[in-house]
Amino acid sequence: MKTKLHIIISTLFLLFLAGCASKRQLSFSGKDWFLSNHYAEIIDTDSLYRFTLNKELVDSETPLIGKSDSEYLTPAMIEYLKEILKLSRVENGEIMFFAPKYGVLFVTLDKNEPPIRPLSLSCQLNDSLPYTFWVRPWEEEKWKRQEDQMYTNIYKDQGKKRIIVVDRFMYGDIPIARITIIQSVTNKLKKKFPNNEIGMSWMDINKPESLDAVSYWINGHREASFENFKLGRRKN
Repeated sequence: MKTKLHIIISTLFLLFLAGCASKRQLSFSGKDWFLSNHYAEIIDTDSLYRFTLNKELVDSETPLIGKSDSEYLTPAMIEYLKEILKLSRVENGEIMFFAPKYGVLFVTLDKNEPPIRPLSLSCQLNDSLPYTFWVRPWEEEKWKRQEDQMYTNIYKDQGKKRIIVVDRFMYGDIPIARITIIQSVTNKLKKKFPNNEIGMSWMDINKPESLDAVSYWINGHREASFENFKLGRRKN
C-alpha cells in the first residue's frame, strides 16, 4: 500500500513540475536586429552587438526574433523555442535572437550556471588556430570553462528527429551559447509551420544513410562560434 501511495505521489509531483516548465515564460533581450549586407553580420540597432550565422549568404529579409512582441513569435514558435531551450539545457537563459529559418539561436547564459561536462573542449580561441580535443568518458575534473575556451555538447531528440549543438563561450565579458538546430521534416512540424517558418531538412537524422550529410552540417558550427568569439573580443 505504501509503495503504491509513494508511486502516486511521485507521479503527481512530476506532473506538477512538467506543468510549471510548460508555463515558464521565454526571456528575450528586447533588442531589434538587422542584417548588415556590408559586414554580413547580425547587428542590433544600437550597434553594440555583432554576430554571424555562418559563412553562407543570408537572406536580408530573414526573420530575426529578439523581442517578446515579435510578429514572428506565434504560439507554435514559442512552443518550438521552449523545446529547443529544454533540450539544450539552457532553459534559464535569455534569448539574444533567434534566426528560425537558419536554425541558429544565441542565448545569454547565467554567470552562475553550474559547470557542465563538455563533449569537446576548444582552447586558445584568441589564437589564429584554436585547437579542439574530445573529452573521454573516464576523464574527471572540475569543469570550469576558461575565458579563452569553448565547451560543446550535442543533444538528440530521436522522436522529434532533432539534433542540437550547443557551443558555450564568452562574447566579450558575456557568457553565451550559440545553438545550432538540425531538424528533419516531420508531419507534425509541417502542420505547425505550413509556410516553412523554421528550417527543416529533407534528411532523416535517424537513418544511417543521412550520417554523412548530418556530419557535414554539424561540422560548420565550430568555426562559426570561433568567429563569434572574436566579434565579442572586438566589442571590448
